Amino acid sequence: MDGLSQLKEWRAIEPAQLGLKAPVVDKDADAEALLWEVYVNDAEMNTEYLHFLRIKVFTQRGVESEGKIDLPYFPGTKIQDVAGRTVKPDGTVVELKKDSVFDREIVKFGKLKVKAKSFAMPAVEPGAIIEYRWKEVYLNQMANNVPLHLQRSIPVQQVRYYIKPYPYATYPMKTVSFRVSKDAGFVKDKNGYYRIDLPNMPAYREEPNSPPEDNIRSWMLIYYGPDIKQTPQQYWQDIGRRFNDVIKSKMKPNDEVRVAAASAVGDSSTPEQKLERLLAFCRAKIKNVNDDASGITSEQRKAMKDNNSPADTLKHGYGDRDDIAMLFAAMATAAGLDAHVALMSDRSRFFFTPDLMNTYFLRTMGIAVRLGDKWQFYDPSNADLPAGMINWRKEGVYALVIDPKEAAFVKTPESAPEKSLEHAVANLRLLEDGTIEGEVMVEYTGHQAAVLREDIDDKSPAEREKRVIDQIKSRLPGAEVSEVGSLSPDDPAKPAGYYCKVRVPGMPSGRGRGSSCSRPSSRGASSRSLRVRRGRTTSISSTTTWSMPRSRSNCRRDTRLRTPKRQPRSRWRILASTTSICR
Repeated sequence: MDGLSQLKEWRAIEPAQLGLKAPVVDKDADAEALLWEVYVNDAEMNTEYLHFLRIKVFTQRGVESEGKIDLPYFPGTKIQDVAGRTVKPDGTVVELKKDSVFDREIVKFGKLKVKAKSFAMPAVEPGAIIEYRWKEVYLNQMANNVPLHLQRSIPVQQVRYYIKPYPYATYPMKTVSFRVSKDAGFVKDKNGYYRIDLPNMPAYREEPNSPPEDNIRSWMLIYYGPDIKQTPQQYWQDIGRRFNDVIKSKMKPNDEVRVAAASAVGDSSTPEQKLERLLAFCRAKIKNVNDDASGITSEQRKAMKDNNSPADTLKHGYGDRDDIAMLFAAMATAAGLDAHVALMSDRSRFFFTPDLMNTYFLRTMGIAVRLGDKWQFYDPSNADLPAGMINWRKEGVYALVIDPKEAAFVKTPESAPEKSLEHAVANLRLLEDGTIEGEVMVEYTGHQAAVLREDIDDKSPAEREKRVIDQIKSRLPGAEVSEVGSLSPDDPAKPAGYYCKVRVPGMPSGRGRGSSCSRPSSRGASSRSLRVRRGRTTSISSTTTWSMPRSRSNCRRDTRLRTPKRQPRSRWRILASTTSICR
């Protein structure tokens, strides 16, 4: 029986595995995967992934962490043929019942809600082995520019992937690896598959203030492409020319767009004023169909027509992110400005450099406008930020500015720390019984405000009020919060935030005194310490630039934060009240 057939049936467990008393890869692990095997069949109309996991549980913590499973799936994908079993230390087998598998909604990636197949493995106990398998189907999709994850939250003794490429593809399938041994590679196997084996893979563990996940975990990218014999500069020039051929007609203004642009800019006297008014027009007049707070109903979505030009977007009054960006570029061109499409990397996902010759890493689009000898970047579909700022994920990254003659990489600017502030004001009274009461107002600007707006834009007034109350009570247990209100939740030109009345009965004397060095939270929650824990394995990274107020009397500007001895090459240094990251 070949491996693919075995994956559809339970395989015999060796007595040595059942009797294993301690982890092999990590002696401190609560559970360890003995085998993680995936078959990727890209030879058919749909791409199918057959997954199999065999996990040895060593402790009660391992029972709790591995006994409940969520298998997320997105629109255009299906999870099928879920099966599982638990083999107890004495060899007794307990099968997962089919009716124990159910669909539910989970929250991943911030506030994004996705569906998942969920189930709890039966009769799990320390010393047991759990096995489960499932099929993941991607409808009408090829495995092109697809990441293969090689690490889990627990160590894996053996990671094994089988891949069967599409036989009629124009170019062969290729791979690029990250944090994988140079000696590891795919070898030809049976039935058109290629196999890779990766032994003793350590667990991937999230650490606070880490670089993007794809920079610090082991993974591979599979894609179809030609052998590249160009230099990075030649490669990206070629990509720029080809992309320009595709989009040049899509950002060309017609008479209707010119009239709308002239009306929008009005009596603007500077290029910056023109761009600010064009930005306001696109955000106010064009509904973003990608925005969960757009108010567009499912019936309206079904009736929507495709936008094939900026004129269509203007006429219909709706569009996706790219449609809105193209309309903004066309209107800017009509207003006499030098506007270009820019392909950008996303630094929340990966720290990209141009020597990586694959468009997979430039998956977001913005508009670059030349103003004198500088470039200004715009994200017209993002209505949460003021003019002149783009999403923090696109700040300080390489952007490929498309041009008919010569595409070029430009580093997008990073907004100054003072543009993204958290400002809290409290008028409080200390009563004789120790109760503290008064009014609190918290304001956020820039990126801080944008994150808050994104978090609450689809929330009802009652949900927004509950969010504030929960946030305050997380800092001050027992607090009574009333008269909650929101500050400018829908106007990106003004600070966002909230105000309320707070009463904390019997506050212990001395509570709240002192000061500590801590990083402002990019999500408006309580700030987190920059303390570096012993055993940290990753560098330290921040989502935004930030500075240390001079008034923090106990933070000397020339002092390094303490780190444990024999710590990796990661440190924070405070220089002239601006924090830099040293790696």
